[in-house]
Amino acid sequence: MPTLNFELHQLSDLDACAAAILNQCQPKRKFLLFGQMGAGKTTLIKSFCKLLGVRDSSHSPTYTLANTYLTDSNTEIYHLDLYRINKMDEAEYANIEAYLFDDNYCFIEWADIISGYQLPDVVKIYIQADLSEKRTVQIIF
Repeated sequence: MPTLNFELHQLSDLDACAAAILNQCQPKRKFLLFGQMGAGKTTLIKSFCKLLGVRDSSHSPTYTLANTYLTDSNTEIYHLDLYRINKMDEAEYANIEAYLFDDNYCFIEWADIISGYQLPDVVKIYIQADLSEKRTVQIIF
């Protein structure tokens, strides 16, 4: 599988990282994000949304599980946060399959819980952060 690696020295570097990921991973539209709390998963998704022309402000759907954003071209982008999901059954009950198996972009934080799904053509993004703003981002696609 192809991989990309980035070393980011400040949080603002995530915009350029997001652009490179979208460019290199075409035509894939499902992105699974992994990383500890505060690593920059939500911030990276905000960068993706901005680049894809989302009109509204994007924010983490920790309590609602899913946000749908509308782009300038009237397409939908999904942002899921599975932090509060503990088992695969809960993910199925929340009907996340509806977001996973269509043609729209879908960005999923805390994606470990859905590892049992057979998702074709996904991009896995692993973010590690240290105590400064330095981040290491590995993309597997």
